[in-house]
Amino acid sequence: MSGHIVTPTFLQDPSRRELGETPLDFLHSVTGPVVIDVSGRDTSRTRVVSTLIHGNEPSGLFAAHRWLLEGITPVTNMRFIIASVEAALMEPLLTTRFLYGERDLNRCFGRIENAQHEGRDAQRALSIAEAIRAISPDCVVDLHNTSGSGPAFALATVNSQHNRSLASLFCRRLILTDLRLGSLMETDFGCPTITVECGGADDAESHETAYLGIQELAQIDRFREGHHHTLVDVLRHPLRVEVEEQVSLSYHFERDPVADISLRADIEHCNTGITSAGTPLGWLNRGSLDQLKLVDEAGNHVVNRLLRVSGGQIFTVQDVRIFMATTRADIAKSDCLFYVVPLDVIDGAA
Repeated sequence: MSGHIVTPTFLQDPSRRELGETPLDFLHSVTGPVVIDVSGRDTSRTRVVSTLIHGNEPSGLFAAHRWLLEGITPVTNMRFIIASVEAALMEPLLTTRFLYGERDLNRCFGRIENAQHEGRDAQRALSIAEAIRAISPDCVVDLHNTSGSGPAFALATVNSQHNRSLASLFCRRLILTDLRLGSLMETDFGCPTITVECGGADDAESHETAYLGIQELAQIDRFREGHHHTLVDVLRHPLRVEVEEQVSLSYHFERDPVADISLRADIEHCNTGITSAGTPLGWLNRGSLDQLKLVDEAGNHVVNRLLRVSGGQIFTVQDVRIFMATTRADIAKSDCLFYVVPLDVIDGAA
């Protein structure tokens, strides 16, 4: 994991020529992570937008590039961070989450204290964190795409009015999480910090969600101003449904006799709305539900509280909200199958 230190390129108020005609033109013009600063009317404050933490999640990049080309002067300084340029440029373009041999960048921010001994991925995380801390920002928004299709939502670790107002610039749902995975959002920058999952990477609506949020963030003086979405609900304590590494996984509309676990090929539909008790999610061909890992915030294994098996088919036990369900088996195995929130931990609009 050794290698030279990852140092971002800094650009101040870049011209259209420097930005290129398209986001990919811009990516091809740089060699690594980039920090773009735009001067605002109030130069005493700066807002940070992080994009492309994962090379296969381009909505933030597309939106930032579109906004930058418009040449509008924001209310405050804006700092855009474009993180995983090298991964994004791997062929096929914008399909590689992180470079082969490296770790998921959004799992490396918990190791930045020893980054010099942790490899290029942790060094990249450290350089991003330092670029944020150096300006004592007003806020940090980290833009992502979900692995599957679904509506946009925000995540935060703190249930504050500022975080809720910031989230409402982009979407209608906020998820409050105690999970500690080493993500950028978990880092304490002394300001409101959220992640926004803009929706699927291939969905035009996701790119528009990111753009409209950036546009709003750049033009309001205070977070409570502007044309917010109404936060319909606040979800607390999402649980990750993970699969053991040795378990084979597939996606089909019927039982796959080859795979240990086969999930519905249309499971992404569960990302929208409520998944009722008794909804079939897939099939278990061998073994038990112990092949799935579902641990609550207290460290208790709770898979049997939320899922059950009947006749080899996997069903929900109670009404839940599912999000970030994907049909990408590689991402599902390296990250998680999906997140789930029981309805009894959902609040009304805040």
